[in-house]
Amino acid sequence: MKEIAKDKQIAKLKKQVEKLKSGNESLKRENRSIKGKLATAQAKADKYHDALKKKRHRKMGWTGRPSS
Repeated sequence: MKEIAKDKQIAKLKKQVEKLKSGNESLKRENRSIKGKLATAQAKADKYHDALKKKRHRKMGWTGRPSS
C-alpha cells in the first residue's frame, strides 16, 4: 500500500514539475517579446523626437529666434 501511495505522489509531483517548466518557458518567451516591442517603441520615439528637433532648429535659424 505504501509503495502505491508513493508512486501516485511521485507521479503527481512530476506532473507539477512539467507544468511549471512549461509555464516558465512561456514566461521567458513573453518577456523576450515585450523587450522587443519596447526596443521598437523606443526607436520610433527617438526617431520622432529627432525629426522634431531638426524641424525646430531649421525654424530657429542661426539667430536663435523663431523665423515666422
